[in-house]
Formats: sequence, structure tokens, C-alpha cells
Amino acid sequence: MVERVTTQDHDTTTVVELNNPPVNSWSDELVTDFNVVLDRIETGPHRSVVITGAGNHFSAGGDFDRFQQVTELESAAVFLNSVCALMERVATLPMPVIAAIQGTALGGGLELALACDVRVASVEARLGQPETRWGLLAGAGGTQRLARLVGPGRAKAMMFSAQPVTGAEAHSIGLVEFLVEGACPLQRAMELGEQIAVNSPRAVRNVKRSVDEGLARDLTTALRLERELWLELIPHGDLREGIASFFERRPPHYPDVL
Repeated sequence: MVERVTTQDHDTTTVVELNNPPVNSWSDELVTDFNVVLDRIETGPHRSVVITGAGNHFSAGGDFDRFQQVTELESAAVFLNSVCALMERVATLPMPVIAAIQGTALGGGLELALACDVRVASVEARLGQPETRWGLLAGAGGTQRLARLVGPGRAKAMMFSAQPVTGAEAHSIGLVEFLVEGACPLQRAMELGEQIAVNSPRAVRNVKRSVDEGLARDLTTALRLERELWLELIPHGDLREGIASFFERRPPHYPDVL
């Protein structure tokens, strides 16, 4: 049986790889396999997760053969809801999630990258939401997450025109945070995972919560949340370990969060 989503553990970082040739398009089987992978990751000690695509592409989006089967409203809703639920699971993983984008990240592929915390892309990558060309819109978080990341004007222009941007253009508008020469961004994503891993995983997870949950609230409420998450860290031993490592001139040793 072919696994359309696979994982490989590298010390403190887990690499999740989409494996649905030739362009890692979205199918029911891929969604099912992805959910199985997330079941394991959600409760694990992983300090970061890197999501990438097998072969030359991150993900070119929906499978057109599958779309031919969703012309009825009920079946379309079932498929869309399953993809939306998956994107939300990725977005709400407690640890940082990094997208390593090579080749194309279109449609649902870009929506997956948008659900990640940080994006690393090849200069040669192509990113876009071309759904309007096929009579749809980006319905798995694309219209909302893209607009929040690059601003409503740029997001609308990309989706109205259905034109992709290059990795370099994506970097210039803030769609991706890191840009790499050549075709493989995985190494840079792994390096970022290693940089994250040396820090307190409990503090890193609280940073993610503070930013993500805070952006959905008014500033006063968000600042209150920030203070609560700061105070939540005090009873744990990470602060003592961090200060001790500073004075002892050694790397800190933080326990995993289970």
C-alpha cells in the first residue's frame, strides 16, 4: 500500500513529505494519510516540523480527476471540509511548522504552506492561487491566510489574476520568509529547525500561541494573553536552566514537552 504522506525523524525535527506523484496533488487518500501522520505528531515531543514535497514540487493543488467528482454540492462540501479540517490541524500544531517549497505550490499546495508558521522557498519556485481560472476560489484558507500575510490588495491581485509569483517575488512581498538559491530549500528549513531546537520548547510553543491567538483578538485582550503565557512559563525549570547555562557558559539543556 502506497503511503502518500511519509515522515522521517531527524533528531528534534520531523520531516513530513507529500508523496503523490507527479506533482503531489490533493486526493482523498493523501488527506487520509496526512491525518494519520498528524495524529502521531500532535502529541509527540517534536520541536519542529518541516513539510515538503517529494520530487520536484511542493504541491500543485487539487487533483482534477477528483474535482470531476465534486460537481454535486453535498460531495463537494464533504471534500472541502476534509481539506479545511486538515489545514486547521496543521496550523494549530503546538510546535513550529516550516514549509520547504520547491517547484510549484499552487492552490491547495499554497494553502498548506500558508497554514505553516514559516515558509522557505527556492528562487525558482512558483506560488499562486489559480482557482478563479477553474471557476472556484481558494476555499481551504487561501483567501484569508494569504490576505493576512501579504495584505488584502496583493492577495486579491494574485487571486483575481490567477497568476503565480516566483519565489523571489514571493519573498519581496512577504509571502515567504526565507529564500534559497537552487531548487532545494529543505536544507535551509532543517537549519531553521535546528536553531529552534536549542531553545526552550515550552517557550517556543507559548510564542506560537501568543502570536496566533493574539492576532485573532483585540490588542488589549491579546496583551493580556501574552502576560498569561509569560507567567505560565515561570513555574517550570526552563528559566532556571537558561540562566544557569548563561553564567556557566554552556548550551542550555531543555527537556521535551510531552
